[in-house]
Amino acid sequence: MTTNYIDIFSKVEESLRKYSGLSDQSFDDKYSSYKNLTFNQRTDNEYFQILKLIVFYSGFKADTVTKKLDVINNHLPDYNTISLFGKEQIENMLADKDMIKNKLKIEAIINNAKTFKSIIDKYGSFNNYINSFTPKASFEN
Repeated sequence: MTTNYIDIFSKVEESLRKYSGLSDQSFDDKYSSYKNLTFNQRTDNEYFQILKLIVFYSGFKADTVTKKLDVINNHLPDYNTISLFGKEQIENMLADKDMIKNKLKIEAIINNAKTFKSIIDKYGSFNNYINSFTPKASFEN
């Protein structure tokens, strides 16, 4: 049985459109760039920012995380800085009354930053790492 990814992604997009509360035009303006990643060249920090957001938004109400993004980004600015963090920085974050106090998420981001940095050290950039994978098959959108 072959997985039809086009159908899967179409259903996901349909659901996102339905529940976003945006008009079709506003939805397209805001999210159409995500449909074609071929020309979306991101910096290493942009990739890491996406990873960091995924960690924080997973399992939390989006509104809770969104309200605290400035605090999160202040404590966790970029992968290079975060990769050097240890117990002292974790304790400082947990002591901040405005920070999300989920030690496992904070530790996960620190561990991700260390892994992310080692990938960049090896490949020169995260984009080079992604491009190092050769697909065995493709599908066209």
